[in-house]
Order: sequence, then structure tokens, then C-alpha cells
Amino acid sequence: MARGGNPMFQSKAFREQMRPEGNTTTSDQRTAEPMSSQSLQDLYNSPSASPAQTGRLTYNDVVSKTVLMWGLLVITAVVGWQIPHALSVAPSEGGIINLPAVVLVALCMLLLIRGTSESAAANAVMVLIKLGVLVMFIVIAATGWNSNNLA
Repeated sequence: MARGGNPMFQSKAFREQMRPEGNTTTSDQRTAEPMSSQSLQDLYNSPSASPAQTGRLTYNDVVSKTVLMWGLLVITAVVGWQIPHALSVAPSEGGIINLPAVVLVALCMLLLIRGTSESAAANAVMVLIKLGVLVMFIVIAATGWNSNNLA
């Protein structure tokens, strides 16, 4: 067997699995039986697993969840300005509970528990949050606009 960079192909378990039936020698070589044209076509036509089936996140899921978390952070920061001081700082800083942080962590936890099956709904919410952040930026920037700075 040709040695490659993948350590999985060099493992004893892989070599045992690749050994032909009834062969008890220590040979590392096995001749693979060719697949039929029909079995290759069946493999080609079979659907691939979705991210929800594999339990893995796609780049879109990671980006959308990151944007959602930043949006939630901004929202909790805005809400934190109106929450009593004792409920918006950590106990080590004289507060009772950091309620915005607890809400943010709970919402992120719920989103991760729901998984990728809810990513379409999460994407829709995140688009609204992004649009809200952009509008908020424009409003805040407009208040500081001074046309004399352009001259």
C-alpha cells in the first residue's frame, strides 16, 4: 500500500479492513474489486447528506449565527442602558445578576439547540436585525452630519 499523508490509511484497523477475506498474511496490499457501472451510477444519483443529517454546520450557518449573536449583543447593550444597574452588571461589580448576558447566552443556547433545521428562520431574523443595525447607524450618523466638513 502506498504511504500517503493521511494517518487513517496507515492505521492497523484500516489495513485489517482492507485485507481480503481469508487472507491471514501480513501483506499490506489488496486488489479492489471493480464496481459495476450500475452501482457507480446509483451512488452518483443518490442524494448527499444535508448539514442537518450530518450534524455539521455550513459556512452560511456559522456566519448567520455569528451575525445573530452580534445583533443580540447590540440589542442587549441598548436594553442594558435602561435596566437598573443592579440587573445589568456582574455580582463581582456590585450587581445582583447580569441580566443582558444571561438573556444573550440563553438565546444563543436555544438557537444552537434548535440546530440547522431552524437556520432559515434564523436567517430571516438576522436579515431584519442587520437592516435594523444599518438604519440605526444611518440615524446616528445623520445626527452628526456636518456639511462644512466637506469644504
